[in-house]
Amino acid sequence: MFRQGSKGKVMSHYQSFRTFCLPSILLGFASIVESNDVRAQEQAVIPAGDTAAIENVEVSATKANERQLETAAKVFITREELQKFGDKTVSDALKRVPGVTVDGEVRIRGLGSGYTQILIDGNPIPAGFTLDSVSPSAVERIEVYRTAVAELSTSAIAGTINIILRKQVNADRKEIGISAENDQGRWSPATTFQMSRARDSFSYQIGATASRTEPARTSLIEFLDFDGTGKTIGRRLVTQPYRGSAKTVNLSPQLNWKSASNSISWQNFLQHYEIPYVVLVEESTALGPPSSFPFNRSVAHFNDTDSAKTDLSVAHQFADSATLDIKLGYSHQKRKTDFDFLGSDIDRVFQFDRNVISNAVDDNVRTRGKYTTAIGGRHSLGLGWDGGYTRRSERRFQIDESANAEVLFSLDQRYVARIEQAALFAQDEWNVGKGLQIYLGLRSESLEVTVRGREFSTMKNRSSVVSPIAQLVWQLPNRESDQIRIGLARTYKPPEAATLVPRRFTVNNNNGPANSDTQGNPDLRPELALGVDVAYESYFGKGAFAGISGYFKHVSSVITPTLFQDNGEFVDSLINNGSADVYGIELEFKTPLRNLIAQAPDLTVRADIAFNESSVRNIPGPDNRLAEQTPISTNVGFDYKIASQFTAGLSYGYTSSLTARTTNELTTGNGPVRVLDAYGSWMLTAKSEVRLSVVNLLHQDRTAFNRFGSVDGSNIRVRSTTSSTVLRLSFDHTF
Repeated sequence: MFRQGSKGKVMSHYQSFRTFCLPSILLGFASIVESNDVRAQEQAVIPAGDTAAIENVEVSATKANERQLETAAKVFITREELQKFGDKTVSDALKRVPGVTVDGEVRIRGLGSGYTQILIDGNPIPAGFTLDSVSPSAVERIEVYRTAVAELSTSAIAGTINIILRKQVNADRKEIGISAENDQGRWSPATTFQMSRARDSFSYQIGATASRTEPARTSLIEFLDFDGTGKTIGRRLVTQPYRGSAKTVNLSPQLNWKSASNSISWQNFLQHYEIPYVVLVEESTALGPPSSFPFNRSVAHFNDTDSAKTDLSVAHQFADSATLDIKLGYSHQKRKTDFDFLGSDIDRVFQFDRNVISNAVDDNVRTRGKYTTAIGGRHSLGLGWDGGYTRRSERRFQIDESANAEVLFSLDQRYVARIEQAALFAQDEWNVGKGLQIYLGLRSESLEVTVRGREFSTMKNRSSVVSPIAQLVWQLPNRESDQIRIGLARTYKPPEAATLVPRRFTVNNNNGPANSDTQGNPDLRPELALGVDVAYESYFGKGAFAGISGYFKHVSSVITPTLFQDNGEFVDSLINNGSADVYGIELEFKTPLRNLIAQAPDLTVRADIAFNESSVRNIPGPDNRLAEQTPISTNVGFDYKIASQFTAGLSYGYTSSLTARTTNELTTGNGPVRVLDAYGSWMLTAKSEVRLSVVNLLHQDRTAFNRFGSVDGSNIRVRSTTSSTVLRLSFDHTF
């Protein structure tokens, strides 16, 4: 035990370390990691071979301390933070959230591929739905869970991102926003509109967004073939420009009724998203034979998704302050694609036409309910259910023709999948006292997938998981701003319905071990994980936070890819393949500079860095990572209030290079990614704002590789894709 004087000196030194040294450590880590990663990358690209107030204490949670007061570990991203940089899509905004990376998919702790659960209003997003089609203006807030909670699905080994659409209607209000962005000389417009009316017992709100984007990028792909002695026997270079035109329209009407003890909310979300595209391919052969179609063109004549979602929520408050919330929901999604692959030989003579028309329809009915009551003045008990039924149907018609319209091959694939989910849960948020709170939860979840198709017999895949959950928050004695979190949870990852269907998806050209067909496996079982999370958090001033956290998870029945040959064609499928360990550490810091220096400008600085590692037992190392896990990610940025009407900010994000051995023979990887964004905001009046954003100032090319190696030889595919700087100007006005 320290004497009082000694303890005061220790705490003084600790306070100095926390407020002055921790930011420098984070920035130093980022620079060291990046410099080391550059040297590693030179060798890796082409390898050599809701809490209730309990007791009589009234607590008012503000945005600054809402995270601190939560019993369950949860990070909040407010609407203001989402719109700060003028991002056009939710996925763009998520890339600045600590511990989250975005590289075509959203990842927590470096894990995507189904390990990160994405929810909208607590419900899983349908297959094929993309966050690139959701505008931040339609979102109220985003919640990020790194440890599971019982009231949400525990299909979240890495964590959960819950996107809450705008619901709150507090006053009569109209908002309009207009923006335009320039990408390589092409202008893309967008507009948003929000209107709300509020009366004593009735309110309504309607929001609408519309946007058009014309993505363009060019990839340079190099194919290398080696024999068993390492001698180069083939080298081909492919230039692949991509041009698309993405159009999005969202509509979100909502009606609300309330009385003294009851409330009803009816919320809807309608969306049309289309992105037709053209990909041109020109191949030059430096060594060895060319591919079957060295010159080809891929055209998506239409590539549309229509979505509709409606939710009815009813809440009743009983005389003893207990509450019952019931939600009923229905969603519908239809995806349509008309795709042509046109292949020509080395003399540019047209030889082959593959046309694929596919239609997929998802219909989902879901019900959720939760009863919450206070017990004994210290417990907030919640009991509930969560169930859903999804019918997913898909038809894929393919016809291959020669240059003279002779039918070479035709395929008519159809399947229907039924997905039945049911869960019961119980949770208790227990205020033990003296700064100690405990969360205990139990969720029993079952899943049954039934698939029938024209080319295979009816198959069923059943699984059930019981997930115990425990979380603890302990405020340090005499240090209410500092606390320790510990979380234990069992989570799982079910196989997606599409990966269970035993049908073949073929590549259009140049089938090989590094460019293979894919096929589903109906015998896949869910992955199960048991994990622990530990964190130290300090809320040392207004709007200030510093924290360090670590995690370890043991995953069994891991799903990994396997590669085999069928009639000379390489096919990639999935199998359950033993176990894996996943672990990592994260550091996070954010504070207004005036918390550290009284006379400093009105500047808020933030920094975070995450280190992630994993090891799949049945795949030999090194680099036997789970699901191509991102090893290191970091963000550094600031927001500077220059004057009462002027604000500017900068954000730098870095993701390290990756080398991952996914099978005994196949290794994949990518180069480091650096993204620098900036914004400036000018409040013309109290209700009008102009914002200028510059996205991806570094416009760094993205690199990725696949390498297949065996005793007979090896194949390497290296892809480099351009990116561009985007200039965006927006105007927002509130009536």
